[in-house]
Amino acid sequence: MKTRQEYIEGLKGRLDAWNADVEKWEVEAHSSREQAYYQLRQLQAASSSAWTEFTCAADEAWNRMNAAVTKARSHLEKCDKK
Repeated sequence: MKTRQEYIEGLKGRLDAWNADVEKWEVEAHSSREQAYYQLRQLQAASSSAWTEFTCAADEAWNRMNAAVTKARSHLEKCDKK
């Protein structure tokens, strides 16, 4: 059986790891969001001949941002149930 101090240290270690994960996901989400805004601005200024190219890039940026948010949400929900 763990001592009180060992248990507290274990919880702190898990919380520190969780915070590191959240920080990483925030950076990923911010980067993806910035890329999506950049693509939106490019799309607004694009000629009709560049439409397809920009829509593909914009969709890709959106998908990356959505994946980062989904990953973070899933992890947080799992941790919340523990």
